[in-house]
Amino acid sequence: MAPEGQGVGEETLPSPYAEASTKLLAACSAISQSEGERLCEEADLGTKPLVKWLEYLEQSEDTGVAQCLLSGVRAVLYEAIGCISLGLIRPAIFSIRTQADLILSWLFFKDHAVEWDRLEMTGDGFKLKADALVYLGNHYLNFNERFAMLRIQSKWPGIDLYRILSAHVHCQSSIVVPKVAKLADIVRPVETCDECIGLQLACAEYICDVLLSCYSSKWTALPPEVAAFGVDRLTPAQRAAFFS
Repeated sequence: MAPEGQGVGEETLPSPYAEASTKLLAACSAISQSEGERLCEEADLGTKPLVKWLEYLEQSEDTGVAQCLLSGVRAVLYEAIGCISLGLIRPAIFSIRTQADLILSWLFFKDHAVEWDRLEMTGDGFKLKADALVYLGNHYLNFNERFAMLRIQSKWPGIDLYRILSAHVHCQSSIVVPKVAKLADIVRPVETCDECIGLQLACAEYICDVLLSCYSSKWTALPPEVAAFGVDRLTPAQRAAFFS
């Protein structure tokens, strides 16, 4: 019996996407099989301090409000690493930027149950980066000075990480507009994957710098690997100023 909608004797034509999807799968498999393990290991090693921060915050800073945002940071971190290992760089960049957005919003909402409930009910009031940083500067003692000190000593000096990520997300110029003529083109070469690993590590450093600038007053309670990740970039004189 012929399939519904198909006349007897009519030939079923292959989907125009059958070959394209096969080539897409092959491109992802080629990256994953040749470089996937290395890419995952490099990303995992560079983001361990961020994971340790998340563990500390989940265990010691749980206010009962907006904790799902911390779980979200962990989720999009794994998303980014997974996408990079497949050569899917644009989705990875979205996940990398989301990590910073979520942690900055959590720092606000964890102490603002009413605002969080409104966001949950209406979707309104999510905190953007600029608003969140103003809030932190106004409510965490010496946050601006400490954060600036750490950023000057960044392992990725001279780049505005969030601006770079946003430029790719919003396709703000011809340099970052994607160039895709066929499905397999969304899989980028390993050199681009390595560059994206650098963005992920830079984002992890950025988030850890934000958190250390907020929680420096709890220095003695922080896990050693968390505290050392930022402070080890400072000179003795800078360390004294950071904790003064």
